[in-house]
Amino acid sequence: MSQRMTLGYLGNHYGLAVQPKFCEPVTITSLADDARSVRPGALFVPSQNRVSAAEIVEAQTRGAYAMVLPQAKETVANNIQIPLLLGTLDAEQIGQLASDVAGEPSEALAIFAIADSDGAKYVNKLAEFLHILGNPVGVVSSEGSYSLDRPLELNYPISMFDMERLMSVCLEDGAAALVIAVNPQTLKPHALQAVQVDVVSLASSSSALAQISAQAREAADEAARKADKQANIKAVSEADVTQTVAIASDEMKINKDEQQDKRRDSSFDMSRNQTRQAEQRRLEQICTTYGLRIAKNTKVAARTDESDSLSMQAGISEDGDSQKQLSLSISMTMAAGVRRNNIKSALRVSKELS
Repeated sequence: MSQRMTLGYLGNHYGLAVQPKFCEPVTITSLADDARSVRPGALFVPSQNRVSAAEIVEAQTRGAYAMVLPQAKETVANNIQIPLLLGTLDAEQIGQLASDVAGEPSEALAIFAIADSDGAKYVNKLAEFLHILGNPVGVVSSEGSYSLDRPLELNYPISMFDMERLMSVCLEDGAAALVIAVNPQTLKPHALQAVQVDVVSLASSSSALAQISAQAREAADEAARKADKQANIKAVSEADVTQTVAIASDEMKINKDEQQDKRRDSSFDMSRNQTRQAEQRRLEQICTTYGLRIAKNTKVAARTDESDSLSMQAGISEDGDSQKQLSLSISMTMAAGVRRNNIKSALRVSKELS
């Protein structure tokens, strides 16, 4: 990894006690959260602060320069011959540690995260679209990860340490953007700790919103039609009423229509609010699970009427699913600051290439 850090720096920065103290100048060159992945020069940081005596011995044998252990585990390492960093790190601190040692690669990349159980298709479409826009792209997905055109052999799901390494590799290869599939098949819990995500999407969220909204309107319209039909039947059966009564009935019908419109709009607003709340809860759950942080500059994108229209006008995608994937790609790139004219130009190029 790109940064070389001393145990003394890590101890001071993360509130860990270096033991023995004279080992503070020792420099570590990499991180490992599994004893089997330890290489000479590594700092061994057991995942979830759980470690056995056998793992400690294996990490030492493989060449670890030091390891992080909770105070309660100090007795387990009595016979160890390498320095210890004693203390407890939570997931956020471990993620920040990994990012520090890697040189904070996510700050130099445009990071796009797509959270969906079938996110691989959306991820690949977005990566393809970003490439057409002129961006060298990397992809992290259990369906296939690569840095530019180079496939990456990974063991899925990947950890936060793996994620930092991947971003470093993509950055060294010259990538300008990285697209990540956020799902259990691709990522371990907390894998996105300390990753500065620029644009995040729940993929199918806008289509769900549109469906529910349309269903609410259809239900309200159907109720209005039934009410009108019943009113007409009643009007015919009472055809012998006086003109004065007829005028009053017309006024009542106008008032009734207005009330029906208000009920329909209220039903639509309620469905829209319920959908937004459901999507907000879903996003919060994803953030909690994977350590994804919605920062001030992070954009949450979804398909819009504009992106759907551009996708259909492009004439590239023949089926509905492909159009949805392209629409989301357009929406996410627009959220990242790409201008509409540039997107139109990219769509024309894509159509010519296809």
